[in-house]
Amino acid sequence: MIYKFPCGETAETKVDVGHALGMLIAQEDENGKRWANKCEECTLNCTKEHHANYLNTKTNKETRKIDTICVGYSEEYLTNKDKPTLTNLCEDGYEGEYTIEVIIQIDEYRRILYTKGKSENCSLLDLADVFNISDALEDEFIEDGCGYYSIWMTSLETGQTTTIEFENIYEIMDKIVSMRFVEW
Repeated sequence: MIYKFPCGETAETKVDVGHALGMLIAQEDENGKRWANKCEECTLNCTKEHHANYLNTKTNKETRKIDTICVGYSEEYLTNKDKPTLTNLCEDGYEGEYTIEVIIQIDEYRRILYTKGKSENCSLLDLADVFNISDALEDEFIEDGCGYYSIWMTSLETGQTTTIEFENIYEIMDKIVSMRFVEW
Protein backbone atom coordinates (compact mmCIF):
# COMPACT_ATOMS: atom_id res chain seq x y z
CA MET A 1 0.00 0.00 0.00
CA ILE A 2 1.30 3.46 -0.90
CA TYR A 3 0.65 6.46 1.35
CA LYS A 4 1.08 10.08 0.31
CA PHE A 5 2.02 12.80 2.79
CA PRO A 6 1.00 16.49 2.49
CA CYS A 7 4.49 17.46 1.25
CA GLY A 8 4.22 14.97 -1.63
CA GLU A 9 6.55 12.34 -0.14
CA THR A 10 5.31 8.75 -0.26
CA ALA A 11 5.81 5.66 1.88
CA GLU A 12 5.04 2.08 0.98
CA THR A 13 3.99 -0.64 3.42
CA LYS A 14 4.00 -4.38 2.81
CA VAL A 15 0.57 -4.71 4.41
CA ASP A 16 -2.52 -2.54 4.18
CA VAL A 17 -2.59 -0.46 7.37
CA GLY A 18 -5.84 1.30 6.55
CA HIS A 19 -6.67 4.67 5.06
CA ALA A 20 -3.92 6.56 6.92
CA LEU A 21 -0.36 6.05 8.09
CA GLY A 22 1.12 8.02 10.96
CA MET A 23 4.90 8.38 10.72
CA LEU A 24 7.06 9.50 13.64
CA ILE A 25 9.16 12.39 12.34
CA ALA A 26 10.55 13.93 15.54
CA GLN A 27 10.84 13.50 19.31
CA GLU A 28 11.52 15.93 22.10
CA ASP A 29 12.58 14.80 25.57
CA GLU A 30 12.43 16.63 28.90
CA ASN A 31 15.75 18.39 28.10
CA GLY A 32 14.29 19.90 24.97
CA LYS A 33 16.68 17.97 22.72
CA ARG A 34 15.07 17.24 19.36
CA TRP A 35 15.76 14.52 16.83
CA ALA A 36 14.30 15.15 13.42
CA ASN A 37 14.69 13.93 9.87
CA LYS A 38 14.33 15.97 6.69
CA CYS A 39 10.94 17.18 7.97
CA GLU A 40 12.68 19.47 10.46
CA GLU A 41 12.58 22.45 8.09
CA CYS A 42 9.07 21.75 6.78
CA THR A 43 6.62 24.63 7.13
CA LEU A 44 3.44 22.66 6.35
CA ASN A 45 0.97 22.47 9.22
CA CYS A 46 0.30 18.73 8.96
CA THR A 47 1.70 17.22 12.14
CA LYS A 48 0.19 16.11 15.42
CA GLU A 49 2.05 16.13 18.71
CA HIS A 50 1.37 14.01 21.74
CA HIS A 51 3.08 13.01 24.98
CA ALA A 52 4.34 9.44 25.18
CA ASN A 53 6.05 7.40 27.89
CA TYR A 54 9.06 5.32 26.88
CA LEU A 55 10.86 2.73 28.99
CA ASN A 56 14.64 3.07 29.03
CA THR A 57 15.79 -0.57 29.06
CA LYS A 58 19.25 0.33 30.44
CA THR A 59 17.99 2.24 33.48
CA ASN A 60 14.54 0.58 33.67
CA LYS A 61 13.00 4.06 34.10
CA GLU A 62 10.24 5.67 32.10
CA THR A 63 10.97 8.88 30.27
CA ARG A 64 8.38 11.24 28.84
CA LYS A 65 8.80 12.52 25.31
CA ILE A 66 6.76 14.51 22.84
CA ASP A 67 6.27 12.65 19.59
CA THR A 68 5.59 14.56 16.39
CA ILE A 69 3.61 12.51 13.88
CA CYS A 70 2.92 13.32 10.21
CA VAL A 71 -0.10 11.60 8.68
CA GLY A 72 -0.14 10.31 5.11
CA TYR A 73 -3.20 8.92 3.33
CA SER A 74 -3.69 6.01 0.95
CA GLU A 75 -4.24 6.70 -2.73
CA GLU A 76 -7.66 5.05 -2.42
CA TYR A 77 -8.70 7.48 0.33
CA LEU A 78 -7.32 10.52 -1.52
CA THR A 79 -9.18 9.48 -4.69
CA ASN A 80 -12.54 8.96 -2.98
CA LYS A 81 -12.72 11.35 -0.01
CA ASP A 82 -13.99 14.39 -1.90
CA LYS A 83 -16.23 12.60 -4.39
CA PRO A 84 -19.88 13.56 -4.06
CA THR A 85 -22.51 11.19 -2.74
CA LEU A 86 -24.61 9.59 -5.46
CA THR A 87 -27.95 11.28 -5.90
CA ASN A 88 -29.47 9.16 -8.67
CA LEU A 89 -30.86 6.52 -6.34
CA CYS A 90 -34.24 5.14 -7.30
CA GLU A 91 -36.95 3.72 -5.06
CA ASP A 92 -35.55 0.19 -5.36
CA GLY A 93 -31.94 1.21 -4.81
CA TYR A 94 -28.99 1.88 -7.07
CA GLU A 95 -28.31 0.13 -10.36
CA GLY A 96 -24.84 -0.23 -11.81
CA GLU A 97 -21.29 0.13 -10.58
CA TYR A 98 -20.75 1.75 -7.21
CA THR A 99 -18.20 2.55 -4.53
CA ILE A 100 -19.36 2.43 -0.94
CA GLU A 101 -17.49 4.29 1.80
CA VAL A 102 -17.72 2.85 5.33
CA ILE A 103 -16.37 4.77 8.34
CA ILE A 104 -15.71 2.73 11.47
CA GLN A 105 -14.86 4.60 14.67
CA ILE A 106 -14.15 3.52 18.22
CA ASP A 107 -13.28 6.32 20.61
CA GLU A 108 -10.64 8.44 18.82
CA TYR A 109 -9.66 5.68 16.37
CA ARG A 110 -11.05 5.65 12.83
CA ARG A 111 -10.85 3.38 9.78
CA ILE A 112 -12.31 4.21 6.37
CA LEU A 113 -13.03 1.35 3.97
CA TYR A 114 -13.99 1.43 0.29
CA THR A 115 -15.61 -1.47 -1.54
CA LYS A 116 -16.52 -1.59 -5.20
CA GLY A 117 -19.04 -3.71 -6.99
CA LYS A 118 -21.99 -3.86 -9.32
CA SER A 119 -25.53 -4.65 -8.23
CA GLU A 120 -29.02 -4.20 -9.55
CA ASN A 121 -31.66 -2.62 -7.34
CA CYS A 122 -29.26 -2.60 -4.43
CA SER A 123 -29.83 -0.36 -1.43
CA LEU A 124 -27.23 0.90 1.01
CA LEU A 125 -28.70 -1.34 3.71
CA ASP A 126 -28.20 -4.38 1.48
CA LEU A 127 -24.57 -3.43 0.94
CA ALA A 128 -23.97 -2.85 4.65
CA ASP A 129 -24.72 -6.42 5.59
CA VAL A 130 -22.31 -8.71 7.43
CA PHE A 131 -20.97 -10.31 4.26
CA ASN A 132 -19.85 -7.13 2.51
CA ILE A 133 -18.14 -5.71 5.61
CA SER A 134 -16.46 -9.03 6.44
CA ASP A 135 -15.30 -9.36 2.81
CA ALA A 136 -13.74 -5.89 2.96
CA LEU A 137 -11.90 -6.85 6.17
CA GLU A 138 -11.01 -10.40 5.10
CA ASP A 139 -7.24 -9.81 5.35
CA GLU A 140 -7.63 -8.58 8.93
CA PHE A 141 -9.42 -11.66 10.22
CA ILE A 142 -7.13 -13.72 12.45
CA GLU A 143 -8.01 -17.42 12.54
CA ASP A 144 -6.67 -18.18 16.00
CA GLY A 145 -8.98 -20.41 18.04
CA CYS A 146 -12.40 -18.76 17.75
CA GLY A 147 -11.10 -16.08 15.36
CA TYR A 148 -11.16 -12.29 15.73
CA TYR A 149 -10.53 -9.15 13.69
CA SER A 150 -7.36 -7.12 14.18
CA ILE A 151 -8.08 -3.88 12.31
CA TRP A 152 -5.61 -1.10 11.56
CA MET A 153 -7.05 2.21 12.77
CA THR A 154 -5.70 5.77 13.03
CA SER A 155 -6.01 8.03 16.05
CA LEU A 156 -7.73 11.30 15.17
CA GLU A 157 -5.98 12.96 18.12
CA THR A 158 -2.38 11.76 17.76
CA GLY A 159 -2.11 10.48 14.18
CA GLN A 160 -0.72 7.16 15.40
CA THR A 161 -1.71 4.02 13.50
CA THR A 162 -2.40 0.90 15.56
CA THR A 163 -4.47 -2.27 15.52
CA ILE A 164 -7.72 -2.59 17.46
CA GLU A 165 -9.14 -6.06 18.09
CA PHE A 166 -12.81 -6.93 17.63
CA GLU A 167 -14.32 -10.25 18.71
CA ASN A 168 -16.61 -10.56 15.68
CA ILE A 169 -18.03 -8.74 12.67
CA TYR A 170 -21.10 -7.58 14.62
CA GLU A 171 -18.88 -5.70 17.07
CA ILE A 172 -17.33 -3.89 14.09
CA MET A 173 -20.72 -3.12 12.56
CA ASP A 174 -21.82 -1.53 15.86
CA LYS A 175 -18.96 0.96 15.40
CA ILE A 176 -19.96 2.12 11.91
CA VAL A 177 -20.60 5.86 12.10
CA SER A 178 -21.13 6.63 8.41
CA MET A 179 -21.82 4.93 5.09
CA ARG A 180 -22.39 6.48 1.70
CA PHE A 181 -22.51 5.69 -2.00
CA VAL A 182 -19.67 7.54 -3.71
CA GLU A 183 -19.84 8.57 -7.37
CA TRP A 184 -17.98 6.02 -9.50
